[in-house]
Amino acid sequence: MPISTVYKVIKKKLRLHAYKVQIVQVLEPDDRPRRMAFATDILRRIEDDAKFMKRIMFSDEASFHLSGIVNRHYVRIWGKTPMNTVRHKGIPQRLMCGVD
Repeated sequence: MPISTVYKVIKKKLRLHAYKVQIVQVLEPDDRPRRMAFATDILRRIEDDAKFMKRIMFSDEASFHLSGIVNRHYVRIWGKTPMNTVRHKGIPQRLMCGVD
């Protein structure tokens, strides 16, 4: 299916808009049970239907850094309203890999 058709359906039929990710969403302690429930549900769906993942359109790409920063150049979130997000600055974390 052409990507232009997908975008027409998303915009005209579903009436969703593309919002550019601007900052990293903070994870709260009460988010863990919801994330676990989501992951468990997705795993169950994959086990029940081998073609489940083929029906999901992954259209975005991003680079994730250890500090929690997301390189969001190509990332868009489709929805009816923009998400509210928060970013807390902290001590930068770095990872170094070396091959000898």
